[in-house]
Amino acid sequence: MVSPRVPVPHAALSRGAQALGIFLLAALIALSALAAIVISPPIAIQADAGQARIVFAADRRSVFLAGDCLTVRWQVTGIQTVAVNGQPTLGEGEQRVCITAAPETLPTLQVVFQDNSVQKYVLPISIVSRQPLLWAALASALLLAVLAGWIACAPSLIAIRPYLGKTIRLIERALLLACVAGLLLELGVRWYVANFGTEREKVMYLYSAAEITGRASSQLIPMPYVNYVASPDYEGHNRLGYRGPEVAIPKPSNVFRIVALGGSTTYSTATTAEEAYPHQLQNILREDYGQANVEVVNAGLPGYTSWDLLAAYMYRVVELEPDMLLIYEAINDVEPRSVAPDCYQGLNPLRGLNPTRGLWQQPQVDSPSALYRLIAIHFGWIPNPAALAGRFNLYSIACPRPFLDDSRISLNPPVYFERNLRAIIALAQSQSVQVMLSTWATYRPDGDPGALPPAWYEAAAEHNDIVRRLADELRLPLYDLAVTDFGQIPDYWALPDTVHMAARGAREQAARYAAFIVQQGF
Repeated sequence: MVSPRVPVPHAALSRGAQALGIFLLAALIALSALAAIVISPPIAIQADAGQARIVFAADRRSVFLAGDCLTVRWQVTGIQTVAVNGQPTLGEGEQRVCITAAPETLPTLQVVFQDNSVQKYVLPISIVSRQPLLWAALASALLLAVLAGWIACAPSLIAIRPYLGKTIRLIERALLLACVAGLLLELGVRWYVANFGTEREKVMYLYSAAEITGRASSQLIPMPYVNYVASPDYEGHNRLGYRGPEVAIPKPSNVFRIVALGGSTTYSTATTAEEAYPHQLQNILREDYGQANVEVVNAGLPGYTSWDLLAAYMYRVVELEPDMLLIYEAINDVEPRSVAPDCYQGLNPLRGLNPTRGLWQQPQVDSPSALYRLIAIHFGWIPNPAALAGRFNLYSIACPRPFLDDSRISLNPPVYFERNLRAIIALAQSQSVQVMLSTWATYRPDGDPGALPPAWYEAAAEHNDIVRRLADELRLPLYDLAVTDFGQIPDYWALPDTVHMAARGAREQAARYAAFIVQQGF
């Protein structure tokens, strides 16, 4: 005998329909908000003015967080001069620009036409995370989803137990819809990043650890004894793992080889390899002073401290057979001084080293999901595989936390910075290598508090004093860049970055070094 079908109360069906409708509305709002984060198509300004033709574009019209970077490109003809973000440049090129809340960080193209008139073109890049409407939409979607769950579940469990099966099926359909929406969003993120994303974004959201290590997008690679070096496969690097053109080993007998040793301010992270000061120094010495046999090798690497410079000189630079060593460094040794004194100079194996700069490791990729990585990286849940700081496995030696505290810098005198510099100089001189020192400069005009914490400026000044003292004591040539007008001229710097120079500043640094080198008779 077949049991008669029990009719479902109209109220239960009504509540289920209401819950489904509210859930669909919440999903639509959430997907729209997330689409605003993910989908950022290119933006371009195209203009014609008489004989002039201007094209100014960016690969995205928005960034998610303040400080995120994008690539701008320009092609300008029929004009006198052109400048991008205040830096004179050629009529065609591209540049990485980082966007903050400050309006002066918006990509700006300034053109001087043939009639001497001036026109500025600004790309209106928005910062998605600073849009109140986005967060209001996400909050509304969350509240609606909670409401839908309450309508669908609570009354069913309390009042219509006989019909729970219907409610479960409704919930299953809602979950299936959510899964389909998530899958579509995942596919959308992958499609957009694969077709419109920068190489850095592909590293962040798409590539596996093996792909990151094996691709030309891997700027640095692990290396025994020196932790990491420049990847030979990365654009602008040579086969020996230095930034710049190829270097012959053994050194040709007619070449006077200068090796520039330092951190990211020598590597020059804010410029191309050709715009970095070592490469420009080589060009100036050759073209302006007729020193055709001079070769300058850029041995700078982002994040390198005096410890790293010492190891790099011993294990790598020596094989370059340098005739002259130019050392420009001061800032990277500040962070190791930001730990508790017992960690910095106590009786432990970490003595003097930076505990946050542990052993180099392969990039960490926590999930194959591009959508999850997009959200988790931006909110700091997982390390960014494209960031230098995300590539270190911290030492297991116990140090008081937090690791870094600017108030501790003054408690840790720069004894290791001096010791490491002395060791580099002694090694170089033992091999008849001439050594030139330079103090380190940063952008800090009068009355400007600067972008770095005050304790960092004071520590860098201490390091510069050590450089001066060593130059005087060991009778080494010193170019005191820190006391020149360098830190007062904004066009020299990749602002809002006050540490790394723009192309114009790197060229001026190279020009001053070149004149000094010639004057010294090297």
